[in-house]
Amino acid sequence: MDSSRSRITTLGVVFLLLAGAVVVRLGYLQILRADHFSVLATQSQSRKFEIPAQRGEIFMQDRGEATAVAMNRNLKTLYADTRYIYDQTRVVRKLKDILGTDFTRKLSGADGYTLLKEEVPYETAQKIKQLGLSGIGLSDNYTRVYPEGTLGARLLGFVNQDGEGQYGVEGGLDEALSGTTGFLAAETDAGGIPIPSEENVEKQARDGKDVVLTIDRNIQDFAESALKRGAQETGARSGHVVIMDPNSGRVLAMANYPTYNPNTYQEVTDYQRFRNVTVSQKFEAGSVFKPFTMAAGLDSGSVTPEESYYDRGFVQVGEHKITNALGGSEPRSMREVITNSVNTGAIYVLKQLGEQSGSAGISKANKQTLHNYFTDRFHLTDGTGVKLPGEPSLSMDAPGEVSNVNYANMAFGQGITTTMLRMTSSMSAVINGGTLYKPQVVDFYRTPDQEAGRDVSTQVTDDSVVSEKTSQQIRAMMETVVERGGGFGARIDGYRVGGKTGTAQLPHPDGGYYEDKEIGTFIGFAPVEDPQYIMMVRMDQPTTPGFAGSVAAGPVFGDIMEQLLRYKGVPPAQ
Repeated sequence: MDSSRSRITTLGVVFLLLAGAVVVRLGYLQILRADHFSVLATQSQSRKFEIPAQRGEIFMQDRGEATAVAMNRNLKTLYADTRYIYDQTRVVRKLKDILGTDFTRKLSGADGYTLLKEEVPYETAQKIKQLGLSGIGLSDNYTRVYPEGTLGARLLGFVNQDGEGQYGVEGGLDEALSGTTGFLAAETDAGGIPIPSEENVEKQARDGKDVVLTIDRNIQDFAESALKRGAQETGARSGHVVIMDPNSGRVLAMANYPTYNPNTYQEVTDYQRFRNVTVSQKFEAGSVFKPFTMAAGLDSGSVTPEESYYDRGFVQVGEHKITNALGGSEPRSMREVITNSVNTGAIYVLKQLGEQSGSAGISKANKQTLHNYFTDRFHLTDGTGVKLPGEPSLSMDAPGEVSNVNYANMAFGQGITTTMLRMTSSMSAVINGGTLYKPQVVDFYRTPDQEAGRDVSTQVTDDSVVSEKTSQQIRAMMETVVERGGGFGARIDGYRVGGKTGTAQLPHPDGGYYEDKEIGTFIGFAPVEDPQYIMMVRMDQPTTPGFAGSVAAGPVFGDIMEQLLRYKGVPPAQ
């Protein structure tokens, strides 16, 4: 009896001690550790959501309207947060009924957030949303689409799977197009859905700017179609075209062949196909440089259009013998030097430049004057500043750095590199009266809350490149190339067209030049009496017999320019 009473007493004491311990622990947790557990509770009920910015769209000109060439398609991304899925079997079954996909494996191996499916169509996403499944969410997934397919692809570039602009306009203007991502820090319900509250912290996303280009969609189409035809007819490996307004610097077309479809850029195996060669590749352009050399001679007063010299068909420069493509042994005027693309004539002009002119050889003053005109007046070594990626640096060897034969070659376009855009921009100044404009591919930007954005104004780089007299003389000389010289393929019935052909051997990687690989170029403008459009065409390694500039590049120029003049309603010459 006493023993039983003693055991009961002992048990009572033990229970009292345990109860006291529980009370003390609860007090500790509720009072001393209250802040800590409040933070944990808040963390478990709060989440930070990213608010994606919508990428700006890209437009081209189309008969006075802006037409979209890079657009956003709003698809959805389906995701799960397994912490809030309480009946996985039901969730898997419901999603499979709509999507036809079994997500059992993905959900079973997940701990928290997991991606289930990207690019869910809007209509399908609405059906999933109506199910109200706990732990299942949908977020915006803006996918880039290019409704014109291959049109302007190497100008536009593309957006990769990470949403980053690559190449072309997409890459060069990625910051303006991308906008700024926002976020929402909010309390959530048991399903992980944000609960409206004054305590929520939100930073609105700032959508990217739309970009309206100076590119005319129809002119771009003319250029790409004619370039493809020309390459196929002449066997050229590739071809490129740039078209500008010489009186403003506005770029109207940039075409490259072969091209690709930016909607399926992942299928491209040759990454060189992504490059816009008119901007990014420097090359030796050949005799299309001769009008620059002649302009330097005319503008400096060193030669006149009717001045002549006796052409023996070659010039000896030190140990080197430089010849004409078509021989010589006759008097030549400066006009004929351009008409018939005479190498010795370009060297003659070089020898007349500078204070020490007229000497038998090439003087330092000759070279310095040519250098000054090419770099300071024509800006042939300056970057254009166009808002496109990949523009290379250009340079010209100083007179003291290279031999006389190097300068003799540069006078007719060998041994000096340029880009198509740089060449076209500089030639614009020579034929428009002497004003050099910065090339523009952006007409204006606009934001979602504005109908019209900031105009990108015309920018004058240099207003005294050459005199008006020199400009008129060069235009007249270049017209003879089309009417009586190698530019026969550029003739257009009813219009006065000026231009210059160029055929340059392709440089060999080990030095020297290939004997059987050429680049054909043609740079020209119309109408001669009032130039409205200037264009440069480049054809790489054509197989058609004849000078590549004449038989491959010139006809492509003529094809495009004829369509352009008629499309723009330019009246024929009187």
